[in-house]
Amino acid sequence: MENIANFISDILRVPGKIMATWANDIPLGIYGRMGGDGMYFIGAKGIFMLYFMFLMFLVIQLPKDEVCFTNEDTGKQVNLRPYSIVSLSLIIVIYWVF
Repeated sequence: MENIANFISDILRVPGKIMATWANDIPLGIYGRMGGDGMYFIGAKGIFMLYFMFLMFLVIQLPKDEVCFTNEDTGKQVNLRPYSIVSLSLIIVIYWVF
């Protein structure tokens, strides 16, 4: 059984090293520079910021009946859209600063 495990491990070692190299090549900043030609691209932080901006866009597009609910204790209607927009904005600011 150990021989089979070693065989599978040897096969997967090469693609694992390639994927590790690719992951290490991703810049962590908001944007990075590719090669010597001065071409800019989005880094890991930029990708996460775009993801949260996309989520904010989706929250803004939701119909009112999906973001509001009535509190059973008080009977008041609560709109969750502003809270989600503020929290997503804070996440974007945190990614931008740190």
